[in-house]
Amino acid sequence: MKGRVSFSNCLGCYSINNTIYYDFKPLIHTDFVIFGVEVCGDLVYTFGSNNLWSFTILGKIVLKKTFEYWIVDMKIKDSNMVSLMDGSIYNILDHTFVYTGFCNIVSSKIISKDLLMFGLYNEVKWFGTKKPLEMSLEHEGRVFYVDQSKWGTVTSGEDRKINIIDRRGIWSIQEFRNYVVKCGLFLDYLYTVSRDGTFKLYYCRKEIFVLETCFLGISDVLLQKNIFLLGLSNGEILEYKILGDSVLNDTKNVYPLFLNTPLEFKSTISDSKSFIFEGHKVVVKNNTACIYFENHHVYNQVYTFVAHDAILNVCITKKNIYLLLNKSVMCLDKKNFEVKREIFVNKPTVVCGGIICTKNGWLINKNRGFKLCNDEIIDVYRTKRWIYCLTESKIYVLRLSDKDLCTLRVCGRIVDKFEEKTILVQELPEIVYYREHRINKKSIKFHKNKFIYDSKQNTSIVVNTNSDVYYREITTAVKFRNWFVCGSSERKIILFDEKLSIKDVIKVDGQVSKIISTGNKLICSTKRGYIYFLSVLNKKIFISDTFKIPFKIFDICYNSKLFVLDSGGNLRVFDGCKEESCVQFQNLSLTLVISKRKCFLGTSDGKILEINLQSLNQIKNCLNASSLSIFSIVKSGNNLYSAGDDHNIAKYNLKAQKIETKTIMSGPIVQLIMLQGTIIALSKSGTVKFMNEDLEIIKEEHLVCGTMNCMLIEKEYMFCFGTSVQKIKI
Repeated sequence: MKGRVSFSNCLGCYSINNTIYYDFKPLIHTDFVIFGVEVCGDLVYTFGSNNLWSFTILGKIVLKKTFEYWIVDMKIKDSNMVSLMDGSIYNILDHTFVYTGFCNIVSSKIISKDLLMFGLYNEVKWFGTKKPLEMSLEHEGRVFYVDQSKWGTVTSGEDRKINIIDRRGIWSIQEFRNYVVKCGLFLDYLYTVSRDGTFKLYYCRKEIFVLETCFLGISDVLLQKNIFLLGLSNGEILEYKILGDSVLNDTKNVYPLFLNTPLEFKSTISDSKSFIFEGHKVVVKNNTACIYFENHHVYNQVYTFVAHDAILNVCITKKNIYLLLNKSVMCLDKKNFEVKREIFVNKPTVVCGGIICTKNGWLINKNRGFKLCNDEIIDVYRTKRWIYCLTESKIYVLRLSDKDLCTLRVCGRIVDKFEEKTILVQELPEIVYYREHRINKKSIKFHKNKFIYDSKQNTSIVVNTNSDVYYREITTAVKFRNWFVCGSSERKIILFDEKLSIKDVIKVDGQVSKIISTGNKLICSTKRGYIYFLSVLNKKIFISDTFKIPFKIFDICYNSKLFVLDSGGNLRVFDGCKEESCVQFQNLSLTLVISKRKCFLGTSDGKILEINLQSLNQIKNCLNASSLSIFSIVKSGNNLYSAGDDHNIAKYNLKAQKIETKTIMSGPIVQLIMLQGTIIALSKSGTVKFMNEDLEIIKEEHLVCGTMNCMLIEKEYMFCFGTSVQKIKI
């Protein structure tokens, strides 16, 4: 099941999308997406949008109530209160409303029956009889999240600032690119969740753990004494152990949906492994395998098998269950779970259709063994006439009817002990597909026609078809010849044609921050400090060269040489892959534009730095253009236009040294484009405005495809990229 996850105050009770689970079993389905769950005695309370439900732990509905305004927070135990978006408080016992007098509520937190905490615009307010002393928790803009507990107080706002008051005192954290939409304290730990799905954990004011979900989204966090659980927006739950300033034993993709008892939930957190298949689940611990069958989304245990050695992996086919041990493969019948046979193979890794592959590159099919390579075979797929074997760097395609292959007996013997001189390795009819920088498939269990290749040469490259490609959010885009080359938040570079159909996808290291065109080549930068030089040939993207710098890359620009802005406050100049110079500025720069012999940098504190390219270490002029971060700069004649986080566009006349600022949008402006005297501005919320050079609005467009990050102009059309792609006529 997919959907946002919400945890409750009871470990075994949580929600996924619109389903409540109690004692790790489905209890009830609601008519809305659930945003909060709480257990109070024998009753379970849940809310979503403007709906409030209450039901018993047996699934009998007790209360259904719909409010006029959305519910912001709920606390039933010891408080019996529900906080609404209009600033009112509803008491579920006497069914009365109390109005706080606050309006424009952004966030709310019920601390106790005598105290509530509200996040408003530019400030944090308390309501109740036990108001705390005035504390310095002010923000610029909206306050996205507020929380107060016995461990302290924490707030986050639109200024990307997190204010914390704990037992060590008052301190704060300043983010630069991402809004923090959720945060909390527990003992000496602080966690933050950013809008782009980045989770950070701090211990004693020191960052100890970072997890990037690449815009997949973290819907809820449960932090306890020695573990923390992360609920993702796709219904998955990730678990991590914590010990002091260390994060141990990360167990990814743990589904409480498949866990029937709290005891099994605890064992999954420790040292057991779960293998999920269609309709089946096998939980392995040492040499014991517990086999489960699915019944209405709940897995019931039907059999327990104890092997004579540790079980390393499990594979399930139509008729059999294969348990992969250290030096053999045990085949169990699916119906009666009897051992059909045991094949003695050293270090098996995967089984499919009677084919066994090993860690040392062996392939066994019907008592015939072939030494395919020296690498570990991590997956295998079989059709009527072909076998596809996947290693870490290559895919081997073998024809089943070849008679030139050497026949070897394997039953009762260890295959890896055969002498290699008796094996005709060089005559294998193989087609090798190099997987470097391609999408990292965990499995190749799809139809053989998904492998597209131009020839049967060893240098042919696998191409992913449209059905294999999935992206969450495009962060940057550029027009290159007849193609659109886009970078996504999921570390992918995507090649679109003019009809916006996907032709190719490659994987890079880190979220793509910028892609630029230099005429005959493309240059790509990522948030992990990598620079890639790309080319497009035969509808495919190729990487010709790459290098890395030790900082996050914010922006790049090309003007006979490559200019790179990084998170260390440096402006680096490269000639190819060779660094020629590096200048560090006191202001952290996020964007740059080069015009003739001048370079203009937009900083995180709203300044524009003017620099001569001949002397980069000397700032010619420093202009206060904004109160918050600058994301985009364009130049037209003697005028310089900048926009960013404060919703304004600043116009600066270079000759008259005069600045003019005008509020254009109701949200952050992510990009400006100058087109024949017309300024086009794109906001994060999907609003496009066309203006003349005097910042007078000519036309306005509202996009319908969600969050926007960048745009391109192609002839009479404009393409806007973000969580989807939208084409509009100018």
